[in-house]
Amino acid sequence: MTRPTFLTALAIGVATSVLLAVGASDPARAGDYTLTLDGSQISEQLEPSDEYLESDNSYFDTYSFQGRAGQQVTITMTSREVDAYLILLDPSGNSIAQDDDGAGNLDAQLVITLPVDGTYTVVANTYSGGTFGSYTLQASVAGSPQAINPPTLVPPSNSGGGTVSSLPRFYCDDSGNVPLTMAVSRRTGDVNPLIQWTSDWAAEYSPSERCNVVSDRLATVDSQFDRLILTAGTLNGESVVCAASNRDDAGRGVCASNGLIVTTPSSQDSIEFIQGLQSSFTRLVAGTAPDIVPATNLNTDSPYIDLSDF
Repeated sequence: MTRPTFLTALAIGVATSVLLAVGASDPARAGDYTLTLDGSQISEQLEPSDEYLESDNSYFDTYSFQGRAGQQVTITMTSREVDAYLILLDPSGNSIAQDDDGAGNLDAQLVITLPVDGTYTVVANTYSGGTFGSYTLQASVAGSPQAINPPTLVPPSNSGGGTVSSLPRFYCDDSGNVPLTMAVSRRTGDVNPLIQWTSDWAAEYSPSERCNVVSDRLATVDSQFDRLILTAGTLNGESVVCAASNRDDAGRGVCASNGLIVTTPSSQDSIEFIQGLQSSFTRLVAGTAPDIVPATNLNTDSPYIDLSDF
């Protein structure tokens, strides 16, 4: 069961501790090989002399490439001999994406919009430890960084027009291969990707459907509440991410009656969702006035993030 990916340095997934270990173990060795983004195929193999993760004894090779913020990159690892597993590290060495069987069978694939400019590292790994074998790796990029920013942004059909001012604060852009929840700053009018819906918790919803539902709920709540404060809470006995009426309620995980944003499988998933939003919005407001930085409380069982001033 996998989760949506936040466009941030925070890893969201089933092997977070493993990914962070990869990013922090030896940053200087990032990129044993160079990976081009033109679709060229690289044939390599994992062998006993390669580096391995101490947590599960799985071997890996690393590849580096230069990326730009907003590029949508597809990375695919295929093999007939190992269960392919891909990890992507940002320029700071933090894991931002992972995949096991995204390309079908035992092949892995990452489709991600890069959050910042810099040198990224691809970790070609295996799902199981102690296995060796040959594999192929290739990467390609679609569009350009400007494709997700005004004025070249094509608004969704229900946005009411083609200008940035006509866009809702949050909406789903599902025109590409991967649906994206987009965020519009009320301060600057800038449009940025916030959440990448590569998969979903609920099998009955496709990533595009979930992207549209959650984005619409964010936009509705933002327009109805005096302040947009999101918290990890409970509604009708289910773990949720929701809007709270005030910070006191948010700190206790108390949802407003009409504040549902998304239902999650567990309280931990709700907490990680809020943490992912915090990291994403911190990235979006980097370099702006200090008072735009979202107020947060992430050190409790009911973390919240106040996005009202974004």
